Amino acid sequence: MNEFKELLSNFLYSKGYEMLANNAGLILFLFALLVGSILPFIVKLVKYSYKFYLGKKAIKDLHPFFFPSEIKSATKFYIDTNCQNIPPSDYEELLSNHAFAVQEKLMPFFLKKVFKLKKDAENRFYFILSDSGMGKTTFLLNLYIKYSNEFRRSFEIKLLPLGSNKTDDELKAMKASEKRNTILLLDAFDEDIKASVDYEKRLRELVDLVWDFRVVIISSRTQFFDSELNEPNETGLSKFGGEKGHLMFQKIYISPFTDKDIRKYLRKKFSIINIKKRKKGFEIVKNCPNLMVRPMLLSYIEDLLSVKKKPKKATKIYEVLIEKWIERETKRVEIGKRYEFRTQLHKFSDELALDMYRNRKKRGGLHITSNEMETFAKCNGINLSILEMKSRSLLNRHSTGVYKFAHRSILEYFLALKLFEDKRILGDFDIKSFDQTYKFYLELFWDNLKSSKKEEALDLSHKLLYELDDSVDFRNIKYLALNNNYLSNILVLENCQSIIALQLSNNEIDSIKPLKKLINLQYLWLRGSKITNLEPLFALNGLLELDLTSNPLRNEQIEELKSYLPNTRIIFR
Repeated sequence: MNEFKELLSNFLYSKGYEMLANNAGLILFLFALLVGSILPFIVKLVKYSYKFYLGKKAIKDLHPFFFPSEIKSATKFYIDTNCQNIPPSDYEELLSNHAFAVQEKLMPFFLKKVFKLKKDAENRFYFILSDSGMGKTTFLLNLYIKYSNEFRRSFEIKLLPLGSNKTDDELKAMKASEKRNTILLLDAFDEDIKASVDYEKRLRELVDLVWDFRVVIISSRTQFFDSELNEPNETGLSKFGGEKGHLMFQKIYISPFTDKDIRKYLRKKFSIINIKKRKKGFEIVKNCPNLMVRPMLLSYIEDLLSVKKKPKKATKIYEVLIEKWIERETKRVEIGKRYEFRTQLHKFSDELALDMYRNRKKRGGLHITSNEMETFAKCNGINLSILEMKSRSLLNRHSTGVYKFAHRSILEYFLALKLFEDKRILGDFDIKSFDQTYKFYLELFWDNLKSSKKEEALDLSHKLLYELDDSVDFRNIKYLALNNNYLSNILVLENCQSIIALQLSNNEIDSIKPLKKLINLQYLWLRGSKITNLEPLFALNGLLELDLTSNPLRNEQIEELKSYLPNTRIIFR
């Protein structure tokens, strides 16, 4: 340091700068301070510029298979999910899957472990499996971009969609030396046309094309394979040297979002500036948490918030999410066939929910086999291929090979629509086992009632009616309230067959015999009303809810009611 100081001092003296020469030490100190503070910034700027260049190059290399808008959408709000070695769809509730499966972060698993493997390692072939909407393509795009942007990466990386007929040509055009130094990502095996005809044959062809790549990762929908036993295991490539045998596909399943992932996504999606939207997003998630564990459905939360009338009720949320799901699948079909496909997919989901409900005891659960699905489609005039029904619908495949709805609540939503359309279609509906269906139905019923014409709803509560007469027209009434009145009788109701909801709370009622003639009576409130003769209630088999709060009934009367109305939700408080 002293040598530098002396050299600087002599130089400044020679130029006639005596004052500066006398402060050569201070000048050197200030210069070192300046360089020390600016240099890290310059290094960061260079690194950032280089990463920006790499990112732009990576996106450019993906064209024409993936467009910049797709990549931006996939990377902007990406949340690194977990992976596991057992299928999450084996659990009735995806939320409970985290309690049983051993998991680790998906992105670091590949970047820090798999991509660091030695050359010709046995574990270099991977199958990433998940149900619809769990983020397979999104993950591969982010993995590709993340590795492409690494400052000191050891290998090249390539991402190709198997749904394209140009992918094979791309692979064949690569030289052997390139392949050995390249990590290959192949997206959507379930969208490969050849695989849809004979997936085992296609997989053998694919392995022949990719066997010499550094690492090979293939993604696919779980339900594309008939059962866990049919999922790819052996690559068909022999191991030489020590232990003989074949190289295996390492199967990895994408885990559903945790509560923490959902919160992280919403905070990322809606910054502190959009705190109101974030709060509303949390409210929506609270109404259907079992659906929002799927990244694809969670990504539609913006659509839910943009609906003119904010969907606070579960039925509206399910309606929008299911519509978006079907719309997403429809976009994969040729333009000319989209309308028919959308119609058929709606019909398939709607009718299948009813079929699963009706045959649940025979099948031992709310599911259907592949063979039964084909028979069901023919009987119901559904014009979809078996592959479209299994891979494009709202179904998941259990490891045993049976198919069920992605979540039971989706099935119950479709059942509620059926119930609302015709309450007799489900026969003696099992409300106790399908309480969510009942809740959906209630929402649909009240929304419909509120939107009905005023003359269809009549509130005669607090009126001084000592006896109803023919001056009131009950023929078109859906909802009638006669609360807080003295009713010597309600015989006038004999002329009415279309009442759906009837309130007779806080009344003295001598006779309720006419009630058993009300064909469409679904809701009956008798809160605080003294009723001694229950026999007319026994005939109300179509009743969904009976409220007898504050009614002094004996225990034996309550038990008798329950035996006569096993499918009715009876409320006692």
